[in-house]
Parts: sequence; C-alpha cells; structure tokens
Amino acid sequence: MSKRLRRCLVVCALLTALTMCAMVSGGMYVLSCNQMEQRLARQAANLAALLEQSEDPVALLEGSVYDQRVTLIGAGGQVLYDSDHAAAAMENHLQRPEVVQARAEGSGSSRRQSDTVGEISLYYALRLRDGAVLRLAGTQRSILGTVQGIALWALGGALVCVLAAALLAVPVTRRMVRPINAINLEHPLESDAYEELSPVLRRMDQQNARIAAQMTSMARQRQRQDVILGGMREGLILLDEHHTVLTMNAAAREMLGAQGDPVGKSVLQVNRSGELIRLLQAGSGEGEMGREGRMLHVSISTVAQGGMVILLQDVTDARQAEESRRQFTANVSHELRTPLTTICGYAELLSSGMARAQDAGEMGGRILKE
Repeated sequence: MSKRLRRCLVVCALLTALTMCAMVSGGMYVLSCNQMEQRLARQAANLAALLEQSEDPVALLEGSVYDQRVTLIGAGGQVLYDSDHAAAAMENHLQRPEVVQARAEGSGSSRRQSDTVGEISLYYALRLRDGAVLRLAGTQRSILGTVQGIALWALGGALVCVLAAALLAVPVTRRMVRPINAINLEHPLESDAYEELSPVLRRMDQQNARIAAQMTSMARQRQRQDVILGGMREGLILLDEHHTVLTMNAAAREMLGAQGDPVGKSVLQVNRSGELIRLLQAGSGEGEMGREGRMLHVSISTVAQGGMVILLQDVTDARQAEESRRQFTANVSHELRTPLTTICGYAELLSSGMARAQDAGEMGGRILKE
C-alpha cells in the first residue's frame, strides 16, 4: 500500500506539473495575442489619423519604415500599398475576413496560420473616411510554438516536481499509513483513523462480533462433544484423509497409551500395530490387536472426504471369560469320562445278562457310586 501511495503521489505531481505548463502556455499565448492586437490597433489608429490628413496616403506610406506589415486597400479591394510585397502583383483583398468586418463595422481582426511553422499572423483592419481600409499585420507564436519555446523549462519544472514528490512521498506516505497500521483489529471502533475508513471499521467490528459468537458456539459444542466422548467406554478416534488425528477421546488415549496431546499427529505416531496399519491401508474392516496384555477390538470405517473413524473396544475380559469357559468345559469333560466309562461298562454287563446273579448287587452299587 505504501509503494502504491508513493507512486500515486509522484504521478499526481507529474500530471500537475504538465497541466500547469499547459495552462501557462495557453495563458501566455492568449495574453500575447491580446497584447499584439492592442498594439496593432493603436498603431493603426495613429497611422490612420496621419493618412486622413495627407493628400497622398500612398506617398506617405512609401516614405516611412514600419515594424509591422502595413497594407492600404482601396474601396474596391485593390491593394494600393504593401510594405512587404509589390502592390501591383497582389490579388484583390475585398473578401479578406478582416477587411469585410472593417467595412461593415469600422474595424476588424483575424488570425491565419503563418508560412513559418509554429507562428500565426494577426491582422487588424481599420476603415478610413474615404472608404479605403488600412490593415496592419503582425506575427505571433502559435500555441504549439509557445509550448516549444518553454518546453525545456517545462520539462525542468516537471522534473523538479517529480523529484520533490518522490522525496516527500516517503514521509507523507508513512504519515498517511500510520493511523491505518495503528487500528486495533480487536476493537476497530476505538481506533482514531480516517473518517473514510469508518464504514470499513464498523463492518470489521460487526464481523468480530459474529466471529466471537461463532467461536463461543463452537466452544460449547466442543465441550458437549468432549463430555459425550469422555463418557464413552469405547475408544473413538477421528482421522482426516492423511491419517492425522482430529479427535481422540480419553478411552482411546488410555488404550493406545498416547503420550501428550495426539491431535495434529499421525495415528501411527501414537501406535504402530501391524493390525492397525493393515486396517488403515484397507480403509475399512475389523480386527484385534494386543497391547500390554490387553486385547483390543479395532473397527475402522471411512467417512466423507477421505476421513476415517476408528472404534476401539477392550475385549480382554470377554476373551478371558471365553478361555475360562473352554478350560472349564475341557476339565468337566475329562473328569466325567472315567466314571461314565465305568457306569457304561457295568450297565452293559447287566443288560446283556453276562453278569452273575450274585454279582448284580455289587455292580449296581458300583454304578450308584460312580
């Protein structure tokens, strides 16, 4: 912003300097033209007074030397005398603008481009009492010639303005930017900045209020989420598409033995179990992994935008109970096998009639005992 302001100041200074040069050139041109016309009018009036008193105006004109071009035009438009050209060789001047105006109004003037580049010719005509017209002409620089005449000074002035603007731009820019840099973004309305920034500061204050309300709402939602997740016996882990931990409840931290805050870390930095790696690569599925004598059931599912949800359940007690049931069943089966074999044997002897009658009582007693 500071660089842009400095460039704007320099450009404005340059444009101002060029504009001033153009205005000064135009003013000089207009002033010079007015002065020339006034001078021609005075000279024409003085010379006309002399011509009207003379019996031979042409002879009077031929016997004098003039700074300006003098032309005497007859009532019919023929040139009687011209200080720069032979009168006999000149065309009729009856339709020249200044002559037409002088014949109609008593005096007339006009401007025409001179044969010399950058100059114009000013003509002033005055009607005499006998109907003839006295015309004086002078050469004046055109607007282009005036600009060319002061071009070097104009460029020098513009360069000085640009250099001055470049030197002043740095402190001026710093002074302009300082109130903006001092704006308190937390409380923008308390900042004493420019009046033009008031709408922006009001919008910033409103935006800050909305952001604060949203942050408060998000904090409350996070607290409720933490309470819910903290009360779960199962471990819950939310991952993004890069397997970075977004959320991990206390149960999951305890099950995986996480040290410190795992949020923002890769889940493999927390636990590098082979079964966990396999499930992460598969993207979904179930499996079991052991850690420090505990057995964990792992369930992974994919959610929107490539994220994952990991659910951990401690199934150690269930597995131990199952093992106890298997051992109990095996022990019971082993303990029942011997007496059942004895019972089946005696019962088979009795049912087949192979036992002696005197031994039947003893066999029944053995069966009862077993």
